[in-house]
Amino acid sequence: MSAVCSSREAVRRRLRYPLADYDFCFLVELFKNSYTRKGTMIKVTNRQRANRLDQKYRTFMKIVLSMAGVMFLVQLFIQVSGFGYVEYVDLNDRVRTKVTTAAGDSQWCEDMRIPGLDAGDQIEFYISLPERPFDGQNALCFFQYHSEITVYAGEEILYTKGQDLTKQKKMYGNEFCAVPVSDRYWGQEIRVHVKQMEGSASSHFTYFRAMRWEDSRLYPIIGDRFAFVFFGLILFLSIWLFVIVGINRISQKSIPSEMLWISTFCFLTSVWQLSSRRLFYILIGNERICALAEYYCLYLAPVPLIIYLAQTKRQKKLRYIYYGTAALFFGVFCAINVADLKWHIHAVSFESLMYILFFIFACLLIRIEVFATSRLRDQKDIYIRGGILFTIFLVPVQIFILVIRDYVENGAVALVLQKMNLISGGIAVLIVSVIMSVNEMAIRMIRRNAEQEQLRIMALTDEQTELPNRRYCEARLGDLRKNDRYSIIFLDVDGLKYMNDVYGHDMGDKLIRCTAEVIREAFRFENGFYGRWGGDEFLVVCGEEKEAKLFADNLQVLQEEFNRKGELPFDLSISCGIESNDPAKGRDAEEIRREADLKMYEQKRLRHRERDGRNTLV
Repeated sequence: MSAVCSSREAVRRRLRYPLADYDFCFLVELFKNSYTRKGTMIKVTNRQRANRLDQKYRTFMKIVLSMAGVMFLVQLFIQVSGFGYVEYVDLNDRVRTKVTTAAGDSQWCEDMRIPGLDAGDQIEFYISLPERPFDGQNALCFFQYHSEITVYAGEEILYTKGQDLTKQKKMYGNEFCAVPVSDRYWGQEIRVHVKQMEGSASSHFTYFRAMRWEDSRLYPIIGDRFAFVFFGLILFLSIWLFVIVGINRISQKSIPSEMLWISTFCFLTSVWQLSSRRLFYILIGNERICALAEYYCLYLAPVPLIIYLAQTKRQKKLRYIYYGTAALFFGVFCAINVADLKWHIHAVSFESLMYILFFIFACLLIRIEVFATSRLRDQKDIYIRGGILFTIFLVPVQIFILVIRDYVENGAVALVLQKMNLISGGIAVLIVSVIMSVNEMAIRMIRRNAEQEQLRIMALTDEQTELPNRRYCEARLGDLRKNDRYSIIFLDVDGLKYMNDVYGHDMGDKLIRCTAEVIREAFRFENGFYGRWGGDEFLVVCGEEKEAKLFADNLQVLQEEFNRKGELPFDLSISCGIESNDPAKGRDAEEIRREADLKMYEQKRLRHRERDGRNTLV
């Protein structure tokens, strides 16, 4: 403070005496002041930086702990309930594999270490079946990608898949096969011939399993029960959230559009993950949808996420970049569908193009979210950013694992690397962060709605009596139609000014509150309303004239009971006027109220004349 004052004094002297004698002092004092401020600024900046790092650490820990909690609860549910348990016999140790490329080169593969294949390549799986493992009908289950599949027992064809799709020029996709095997073939060797029809570098690793025929549909859930429960739950929650948000937005309620895009993104990513693991076959019976959902949901999933990110940005330039990127992805998706429908160029043919777009989008995302975007203040946006960056970080790790997998000689290690799917883990973390963001958004929306409702109630409630105020009464009167049958009772407290002058305004306030309580107790009807019109005036609206007279009788009885208690040093007296609406006259509610007001003043004049203090109702 002293440095600032001395600097100000130096400026004053410099302006008052613009002489060279003061130049040196002026500069020294300004330097001292700037140095002091600089030190303070450094301390504040360091404190802010520490707070930001602490906030990032807390956000990261919340995401990690939330993910750990979700995993624990899902695993607990699976273990306690035994959900998804099914009996099977693993046959992979009984399989010999021969790969023949389109060029005619052949090789035998050990431990199911099959290289990525291109269109035209073929595989022969030779499976030595055990004796019939289960009673009843048994099945051989496995899956393949983009292929025509034929199962032989000797020269006899037991099962085919994909040949009809070749004739129809349709995409093959992710194919799940459940081959019914007769009892006489168990204990023999069967051959599975796979010919890849489209795509490149496709994985043909699979688990051959023997299962009961009635359980064969549950084949995909083996080893993936956690993923089925987790992504299945996300799928149904996203559908529920989408419906709720859609209904509320149609009904003009204040639901942020971000929740619509978040629910769409969660739906697409959950379907993609379920489809890529063949788990979607368990939920629906349409094999074509199950086979194709993986690709279409993968290609379309970035669009709602990008739109959501655009809506969180304050800078127009960043919003336009995101909207343009979303339009690009959606345009490519539409072009892929047109190419499929018109020229039979399937979505898998654009797989490399989509991966390039994903890589460009990831780089753009890192550039914007890490370097271009200012510090986020909204906790829901912080959660989303953390989940996105964590998922993007796992992408190069997964690529590195895929690269080194082909160079690992140990079969067991190679199998572990084959089964590692960090992208799914990243997607799970991203979905959890999205759910946390939605939770933050929902809490904020609930608080805002509660605050708005509280403000609305306060705006329509009389603070002194806690009855509806004049604004509320006028709004309700405006809803009444000319052909409705109703009665209006206008009431006024007698002698309020005199009570204020004699006993003080505190006693007058108490008189108003006691009058409001008597009116509240006297109103015993399901329909209608009452409120304070202003000052010492009150308004009651009820049904036909019979109800109005019943209210007047109740009011008279309650007044007498109140006066017998002696809570006030004087008797409570209320004048009122009643007017009922006759639909034939075509009067509006305001006219009816004025008539009731006139009748009320007529009763007041009568009471002033009588001056006997008795309560007589007209």
